[in-house]
Amino acid sequence: MARRTKEEELWTRYRELRNKVTSEVRNAKCKYYTTLFAEVKNCKSYRKLVKEAACCKTSAPIMAIKDSDGKTETSDLAKANILNEHFTTIGKKLASSLPPVVSKQSLTSVARVTPTVTTIDVTRDILKNALFNLKPDKASGPDNVSSKLLKSAGNAIVQSLMSVFTASAESNTVPATWKSANLSSLYKSGDETDKHNYRPISLLCVSGKLIESCVGSIIITTHIANHDLRDCAIIIRRGRPKNESRKAKYYTITPSQQRQISSDPPLNLPKL
Repeated sequence: MARRTKEEELWTRYRELRNKVTSEVRNAKCKYYTTLFAEVKNCKSYRKLVKEAACCKTSAPIMAIKDSDGKTETSDLAKANILNEHFTTIGKKLASSLPPVVSKQSLTSVARVTPTVTTIDVTRDILKNALFNLKPDKASGPDNVSSKLLKSAGNAIVQSLMSVFTASAESNTVPATWKSANLSSLYKSGDETDKHNYRPISLLCVSGKLIESCVGSIIITTHIANHDLRDCAIIIRRGRPKNESRKAKYYTITPSQQRQISSDPPLNLPKL
């Protein structure tokens, strides 16, 4: 009906129903695999289930890329070298195009006391909430552990992640794998053989981003509990309107933190 009449109201209703169905299908799959992981009794069945849950669609490969001399390369190594050389020079080219910065103001140091969080205690509840909020369609990093796998494992993997996160917090270090990333080339538009029509995307380890989410939640919760944020302007993201600028900066507050804010004296919050 929406395709035939092209009415905006019908298209809006169609999009709402489509998004609702997609969300319900994903939630059903998540519950299905969570149940299966809870019933696994041996390593062979566990590996088989991991392979089934982690399968995902692959993007179309880059068939050919032209080098600086205009020669078309088709081998994987040559294409990777051409794109790698191009991506490493993007920052330098952008920096060279900027006008020089001439500062006539003298630098003045201002001493102030900034509230800090000295202890990072990742609890099971914080980790479970972070796992629950994972988006299953995100790509995996160098460790090949997908967000779909972590989300589907649920409670079965909480204790293992807790051990890694606790050891990382106590030693003030993170695993070396979490510091690296897989570089993927994303095609934009135009000639597919032109290296300038691709942009790089760094695919980090989901486990590393998971602990970042937990640490960020702890820091925000601690500052709210100590009333350190009362003199700051905080924007609570409750869903961005369609006509709102994407360049706006947000502090993402979880529902539990929103309830804590509501129970305390009112903060200095700007109206959206």
